[in-house]
Amino acid sequence: MSHTFTTLLAAAGQAYTLPRREVQQLLAEACQCTEQRLVAYPETEVSTAEAGQFHALCRRRLDGEPMAYLLGVAGFWNLELAVDARALVPRPDTELLVEFALELDLPADARVADLGAGSGAISLALAGERPSWSVTAVERDPEAAALCADNIRALAAGNVELLHFDWCNLQAAGTLDLVLSNPPYVEEDFEGLGGSLRFEPRQALIAGPDGLDALREVIPLAASLLREGGWCAVEHGFSQGAAVRQMFQACGYSLIATHRDLAGHDRISVGYWNTRP
Repeated sequence: MSHTFTTLLAAAGQAYTLPRREVQQLLAEACQCTEQRLVAYPETEVSTAEAGQFHALCRRRLDGEPMAYLLGVAGFWNLELAVDARALVPRPDTELLVEFALELDLPADARVADLGAGSGAISLALAGERPSWSVTAVERDPEAAALCADNIRALAAGNVELLHFDWCNLQAAGTLDLVLSNPPYVEEDFEGLGGSLRFEPRQALIAGPDGLDALREVIPLAASLLREGGWCAVEHGFSQGAAVRQMFQACGYSLIATHRDLAGHDRISVGYWNTRP
């Protein structure tokens, strides 16, 4: 049986309860063409192998797998990044960290560390906006680090250095202007780990019984890494703002604040470092 763009889109519309735009994206991915080509040449014939790949992608999406993993790319800030199951899908909420960083009055040659870099989204967004900054992306997981390295190469980000080790091993005491992190912050028994989250790496999501274990490491570590006048900013869960502010306070930060996402939820907290023990 012969297939065309038109017949496959019609069949998928009947077989799968997916948004039409997603179906079009999946067909374009299976056929290695643009969505514009689907519209401009609707009667283009599709091979049996391509049709099979398309239906397989639709079934995976219907099962809840993130579109970014199916397409192999995700948009973040003004970038298109390679993504797959080795790292979390970059979220729009995480762009708040980038926005905060870009609003700071940092030196022209600022030194910045991104702890738990994953795909490299935060590091690469900042590197692109501030070419004179030196950005260090730290990622402990070898598979995520490999993905990050791929994105650094693809974007030719010469001001980003990738370090593949645990962030606690970062040797930069008192030298950084900014430490950023989107660490794991989901509780172990979080019921929402069904759905699409079950496809994402568990080690990048779960952080102990209350979801705060990684933040308990990052915030004091940042205090040891920052120069006087430096900043730390971390992403966290919508119910964790008060606890995270207390961590900043206990470590001696000042100008502590929490910023909300577009849904009005607590999403990132920040602290200013001007004290040396």
